[in-house]
Amino acid sequence: MSHYIVLVKQVPDVSQITDNAFDPKTGNLIRTKLPSVINELDAQALAFANHMKHIAGDDRAKIIALTMGPPMAAEVLRYGLSRCCDSAVLLTDRALGGADTWATANPLAFAARKIVREMLDGSDDYFIVAGMQSVDGDTAQVPAQMAEEMNIPCIPYATEAEFKDGQFIFTRIISGGSQVLRTRSKPCIITVAKYEYPLFATFSGTRRANQFKLIQWGADDVKATAMGVAGSKTRVIRVFPPGKTSRKCQQVNTVAELAAILKEKGGIG
Repeated sequence: MSHYIVLVKQVPDVSQITDNAFDPKTGNLIRTKLPSVINELDAQALAFANHMKHIAGDDRAKIIALTMGPPMAAEVLRYGLSRCCDSAVLLTDRALGGADTWATANPLAFAARKIVREMLDGSDDYFIVAGMQSVDGDTAQVPAQMAEEMNIPCIPYATEAEFKDGQFIFTRIISGGSQVLRTRSKPCIITVAKYEYPLFATFSGTRRANQFKLIQWGADDVKATAMGVAGSKTRVIRVFPPGKTSRKCQQVNTVAELAAILKEKGGIG
């Protein structure tokens, strides 16, 4: 019986981004400037994990959502609980703030280990499922860095899962086409590139999500080895918007008119 730990992230709604959304001194995004939503690929990862659970045919399997962020990130956990998750863990601590991808992946890996020990009875029959990347970073580095830290395989760019002869078979995107592969060992990390079969909240699921007491851990609970700015391997030196340019549009109805305009502006002799 496989269990599923799904990484979810609360991200700013970048469709509403503005010029003043970045701190000019630190280069960091000021998240309070924008409304927050669940990262779309993480919503797809939830659906993918739910699909895996159902095709494997074991209702005892657990789906546990895990996120790292400020207390307000609890909303994306309730999103998962209202749809398919059995439990949810919020990793939040000021010591974790300002992290780059490595200082994000490291605490998440330690949190995943803690979930396995305390919530999955130490079983090694589990998958970590994540969206390929987040819209506020676009690095696609965190799941792979978690796999490195945990010393487990990573199947990137997954788009489909099947279950045959007691094993999962995944389809993933590769350069020039797609590849079908079977998992040889577990645990394993799956990054979802595209799975557009949305999950919808139910009335009972929403009520349960609103009443659910989230599990909350801090830095001291997971004892990660790289956290926050101090544990980060990269620094944002400068972030700035592209320069603004002005354009002028003029409607021309005939070739003769176009020729006259070009001649006037020195475009033709």
